[in-house]
Amino acid sequence: MGNSLGSVSERTNPGRTDDFQREAKEILTPDLFDGLRVEIGQSLSQNLGLTHSFVMGSSTVPSHYQLGANYLRDKIFVTGRFDHAGRLSGAVRVQPLKELASKFEFLLGRSKAECGCLAEVELRGRDFTGELQASSAGATTARWHQAVTDRVSVVGEGVYHRAKKVSLLQGGLRFATPDSVTTLSGSSMGQLITSYTHSLTDRLSLATELFMQPRTHDAIFSVGYQVKLRKAIVRGMVVSNGRVMASVKDEIAPNTALLLSGDLNYLANEYKFGLGLILGQ
Repeated sequence: MGNSLGSVSERTNPGRTDDFQREAKEILTPDLFDGLRVEIGQSLSQNLGLTHSFVMGSSTVPSHYQLGANYLRDKIFVTGRFDHAGRLSGAVRVQPLKELASKFEFLLGRSKAECGCLAEVELRGRDFTGELQASSAGATTARWHQAVTDRVSVVGEGVYHRAKKVSLLQGGLRFATPDSVTTLSGSSMGQLITSYTHSLTDRLSLATELFMQPRTHDAIFSVGYQVKLRKAIVRGMVVSNGRVMASVKDEIAPNTALLLSGDLNYLANEYKFGLGLILGQ
């Protein structure tokens, strides 16, 4: 069997709460876009790099250009994006200690609705990760990911929105082996989500996910695959609501990759296709 899902031979830090369904999300989230997309990377130094992104002919987002910059040095990571519409976004992550990290994100636009910021503090222990997050929209979020055994971990999340006076609780259970990961999560809103990921070989992985909302009697089932070829990655999935999606990233030359994307919705009779190119590092 392959070992792409990692070894769980000893009880260690389970990672961030975002890692709870990492394997399933990687497979069931193909890189979907339509129209033409071009990304050009330029390394100015060992610590500083620039990116240029172009999107044209898309039916979902307007054509635009975006300039990006990334700076990494020691325990500081800074990233920023500026587009032709005048929107500026960025993030700063500082990790003064191995167990402690903080992050600040912001978005500045032409209107008040386009502006916002978010601050986060992350604490890592031998077998747990805790996160505390606050946003300018009035939401405060606390998360905890705890390893129970070498194969089992639990996650909990609480969200409170001061302006809306709304609270939300979520929890989940994760069971991992060297070749598979099974997760089950639920929320106080009644949603239930279960996923299963299996690595058949080092190159082929399969994933399934079932989303249920008992209150409205809704359910959505997804199944997907990921194939890692010598210079390409192929992802595809089928959803019970009639959608079939696939994406391909093929390294056609050093520091050059070709992107292909397809999204077919048979029930709505909608079809979207995308062609992309990545140049540089």
